[in-house]
Amino acid sequence: MLADVLVTCADNLNEGMDMRAEYIAAFPEYRDDLLDLMDVAARVKRALVAVQPSSAFRNALKIGLLDAAEQKVKPRIIIRNPFRLQKIILIGAAIGSALSVVVGIIAAILMRNRAMQRSHQLPSG
Repeated sequence: MLADVLVTCADNLNEGMDMRAEYIAAFPEYRDDLLDLMDVAARVKRALVAVQPSSAFRNALKIGLLDAAEQKVKPRIIIRNPFRLQKIILIGAAIGSALSVVVGIIAAILMRNRAMQRSHQLPSG
């Protein structure tokens, strides 16, 4: 409860209203504590100086925030086709198979031609 009174008192001080006497009258059982704490609150309030950021700081902050927001909007995940590698492997295998068939056919033709040449070269007896 004492904390609530001090928060309300500090809010009033920030708004330029000094209602310390009213709070002490409303809570006489906390008079000594309230006097000390409200005195500290009033001194702190007087010591505080309002801070205004420079226009350069505000501009840099704005640019930084806009850049950060733009980065959040850009998609970071690139979805790749998982079947592309399989497709490349299958195409490679198909080309390899086709080449081996062609080489096999060529080899068979060459062997047949050599066999025919040998049969024509044999002396007839």
